[in-house]
Amino acid sequence: MAPAGDGRNAGRLAALGSATSAMLGGVSIEAYHALTINGLAVTTAAADTAQEAADTVYSSLLAQREATSGVSLDEEAINLTKYERAFQGASRFLNVLDSLSDEILTLVS
Repeated sequence: MAPAGDGRNAGRLAALGSATSAMLGGVSIEAYHALTINGLAVTTAAADTAQEAADTVYSSLLAQREATSGVSLDEEAINLTKYERAFQGASRFLNVLDSLSDEILTLVS
């Protein structure tokens, strides 16, 4: 039996990382880990690229739709303000007519 603290177990653990294993396809734990991480990085990069491409296509289609619709949000806001002011003016006119008609009825009565 080896004396405590001689470092044999630490050496065995260090050697285990570089030892090949049939369960891992004949590669070491370190190599299997590196292959797994590299594969994950490639898959992630491909997914990021696909997402960016889809976002670009979406933005392009949205711009095409806006261009063909011919609707300008600024112009629509200006028109909305113009119609709102016209409605307010008509409302004031009707209020004045209502007041005048009440006064005329009061004077006639």
